[in-house]
Amino acid sequence: MKIDIVMPKMGESVTEGTIIKWHKKPGDVVKKDEIIFEISTDKVDTEIPSPEAGVLSEVLVNEQETVAVGVVVARLATDAADAVVAAPAPAQPVSAPVEPKVEPAPVAVSESAPATSGSLIDIPMPKMGESVMEGTIIKWHKKPGDAVKLDETFFEISTDKVDTEITSPADGVVAEILVKEQETVAVGTIVARLAGSGALISAPAPEQVAAPAPVADEPLAMHDMVARNAAPAPEVVEEASPDKFFSPLVMNIARKEGVSVRELESINGSGVGGRVTKTDVLNYIASRSKPAQVPVAPKTAAPAVSTPQVSAPSTPPFTFSGGDV
Repeated sequence: MKIDIVMPKMGESVTEGTIIKWHKKPGDVVKKDEIIFEISTDKVDTEIPSPEAGVLSEVLVNEQETVAVGVVVARLATDAADAVVAAPAPAQPVSAPVEPKVEPAPVAVSESAPATSGSLIDIPMPKMGESVMEGTIIKWHKKPGDAVKLDETFFEISTDKVDTEITSPADGVVAEILVKEQETVAVGTIVARLAGSGALISAPAPEQVAAPAPVADEPLAMHDMVARNAAPAPEVVEEASPDKFFSPLVMNIARKEGVSVRELESINGSGVGGRVTKTDVLNYIASRSKPAQVPVAPKTAAPAVSTPQVSAPSTPPFTFSGGDV
């Protein structure tokens, strides 16, 4: 059986992707979840693993070519009979042409298929690469009770290889969110549950707010009243230049380490198109934290200062000219 490998959809607004690098060539044996190629989109750069074990029989899109989401970029043969790549079969008379059996093309992205429990669909932390073992929830785009459509952005994750948006596998309503933002969990951990269309979602219990404690009738100082009534200063949020893109992981590290957007823009990125990667910003933070080596001037002996010796003036002897004293 031959499986079509398609350009995956890495976000709701992503419509195309560029092949950065092929890790396998036609005729190579590929294991399940082994990296086949790397792609780049306007939101994410990531590695795409194999959906099944087999032999890469055909590569249809070359490196640095950009194609639309859903376009077949390669084909994988899972049967020994289909694994012949280069050697063409000798021409033999055939009584009647045989129609090839067309198999449905699976999605190439190695995201674990959501399991269903009754009318609930379990949403796991997806596996975004062969060596990726965990992921961090960066942001939830939906909250319990919100309606969500098929392929609509559900939440964002960050791993040591990729930052990406995860879309909903079906239409429904968010029934439960199990992992909070900025929490890191292992691949396959259930992070949320989705109820199918028409399911009833129990409303969350209202929070119990404690009654305010009685305040003694004592006069407040004027500066205390001003401090209590003063509105908090609005938080200043820096925005990157329109021609600069920083991934959520890079921005998250910069916020935690106190790196400004101006500093990020000054870093020479090693990613595709000069994009700043996680390694670039960590190296910058490490170099910034090292104290500058200030050259110490050699100590020189202070020149000796000679103090002039001042002699007291001599007193001339008194002479008397014969007068009485």
